[in-house]
Amino acid sequence: RLNSSHLVISYAVFCLKKNRPISIIAFSFLVYTFFLMIRRPPRSTLFPYTTLFRSVEIQEVMARYAGAVDSKRWEGLEQVFIKGSVIDFGPNGGVRDEYPGIVEYLKSAMAGFAAYQHYLSNFVIEVNGDEATSRFYVWTPLITIVEGRDEIIMDGGYYDATFVRTPDGWRVQELVSGLVWVDEKMAQAMPPPPWYGVSTSRY
Repeated sequence: RLNSSHLVISYAVFCLKKNRPISIIAFSFLVYTFFLMIRRPPRSTLFPYTTLFRSVEIQEVMARYAGAVDSKRWEGLEQVFIKGSVIDFGPNGGVRDEYPGIVEYLKSAMAGFAAYQHYLSNFVIEVNGDEATSRFYVWTPLITIVEGRDEIIMDGGYYDATFVRTPDGWRVQELVSGLVWVDEKMAQAMPPPPWYGVSTSRY
């Protein structure tokens, strides 16, 4: 059965027999290479691509989380969690609750800040079928108003998360926070974590 490569090779041989210019043969080789590039990869090679796409989708879920919280558009969390998802801010001195109940805590906890941003990075994602787990970093500058000017305090840590794929896409099933550092201003403004000022593991 002839395929694209057979046709190109046959055409190249024809050109040689007819003394066609060598450029025609070069062009034929380029066409052959093009078909090799666009052909569907063997089934065994599809898995890395599938995992990559799913990892990107999972990161987008957490980007929606950061965007919804930072903009205080709490309805956007419907695109992040499923009903009954567990969110645990205990390691940060917060509460552990389920979605949508956790929204009231978030509103209260963030109400004292004029603005804030959650920067997420260093995603390590393990995908297993319709489930996935991940740890990723979070860095959060928060702005308060002091005597008519912005004052920034910051902290950094990580999230441990589990995800489940639903008919509407990937959603967070459990989200657990972890705090690794706080700047000096934050340490003075709140009871410092037990590890503050101590050289010990914070993970």
